[in-house]
Amino acid sequence: MTGQSSELSSSVGALIGAGLAGSGGAHAWSIDVVLAARNEDRSEWTRAERAGFTAAATRALAFSGHFAEAVKAADEAREYLREAAGGADAGYLAKCHCVLAESYLLSGHGRACAELAQSAIDQAEQAADADALVEGNGLMSAALALNGRFAAARSCWTQIERTGVLKPGVLPWYVAFSRGFVASDRADRGLLGDIIAETAVSGPTATGPEILDNAVASLLAMWSALAGGDARGAVAEAESFVSGVFISGCPPLFRALALRTEAEALLQLGQARNAATALAGLHSLPDHNVCFEWLRAAAHLQLNEPREALRVTERCLRVDSMHSPRTMPLVRVRRAAALELLGLHELADTEFSRGIHLCHTLGWVTSVRGLSPEIVGVLVHRLNLNEPSFAARVTDKIREDLEHGAGPATGTSFIRLTPREKAIAQLLSGNLALTDIADELRISANTAKTHIRHLYRNCLLYTSDAADEGLGVD
Repeated sequence: MTGQSSELSSSVGALIGAGLAGSGGAHAWSIDVVLAARNEDRSEWTRAERAGFTAAATRALAFSGHFAEAVKAADEAREYLREAAGGADAGYLAKCHCVLAESYLLSGHGRACAELAQSAIDQAEQAADADALVEGNGLMSAALALNGRFAAARSCWTQIERTGVLKPGVLPWYVAFSRGFVASDRADRGLLGDIIAETAVSGPTATGPEILDNAVASLLAMWSALAGGDARGAVAEAESFVSGVFISGCPPLFRALALRTEAEALLQLGQARNAATALAGLHSLPDHNVCFEWLRAAAHLQLNEPREALRVTERCLRVDSMHSPRTMPLVRVRRAAALELLGLHELADTEFSRGIHLCHTLGWVTSVRGLSPEIVGVLVHRLNLNEPSFAARVTDKIREDLEHGAGPATGTSFIRLTPREKAIAQLLSGNLALTDIADELRISANTAKTHIRHLYRNCLLYTSDAADEGLGVD
């Protein structure tokens, strides 16, 4: 441990050294070693040593598939690092920060990864540690890419290239991942092929970081198939990944991305029911950098179930401040399509504008791919009427995305509502009680109930029994 001497047992010292250096070896990552080392008397350890041990334990837990425990250990290690910041070797602290950033990233905590990666970069620059600088920037680029900040991710790649540390033709997993993720958003199959050629792949006996190399190579293959229009191939790759060699101890981030890719491919094939089945019971990652709600909404839109599309995305709106800015446009635009199908044009315009503005703020992320061209065309037309100068800047981008991946032919159709039904639907969207709606429209509660029941039936939202249950007088 650079600059950190103490009377540690050989097992603990080996664990810390192997964990922070990222060397392979099953014994270095063994949970048994971690548990045994926890029995050591640490009363005389320095803060830096406590931080190093806990960081190494974090990596051991993560590489053994215990990601919930790894996150808890990482939280503990962050506190030790804050205490040790003043007097420890900068290179040593940089490596600790990198290990924690990696564990957070693999567990799906993108924001925490970015914070730790920035600390690692700062410490690495202070120590002039090129290796730690590469790792910190690589992990930062992955976190930025997941949040749609593609230009900032590219800046990290530039910083990595300037170090001159990387071997030609061999990308670390975090660099291959971030570059591949950006290329997949652009559906750039040529670039994905180049990245695949530079990604290291190990045999079935791979351990430690080699497992991550293999997992990223599999993700790249899925994304390449999808970008090339081979949706069936993407489904096959995803199913093999999720149910095959990586099922045991697969990082939550990679598993979520594989399942997301499978659902996208099924939707591209027009198999909305199969996509909904594949998504059943799945939870979005903590920051929603992999968000399953927008995919569920896409499936409901293909099935002509706009009200369900709105319902499944409500949670995203409730966590808006913590929601990944990259996936929020996907949510907003699908809500706009659902509202348009329901005839709620003003609300649809608001959601569509919010989604496209966010796309533009991020430097553009794909948001309309897979939607009905008819619906998108109507929304873009009104965007041109409502915000002509902004629409002029984004219309070509929207058209490119739509042309690359227009949704399959489905039974989707616009639902025609009467003026009274539209007025009631607008009031319902504001969560007004039945009596308030009746007062607003100057009609009786029973008349309002009849209108609402007809609205639900007309929009294929509920059975009559379900509608009756939801229409009690407040």
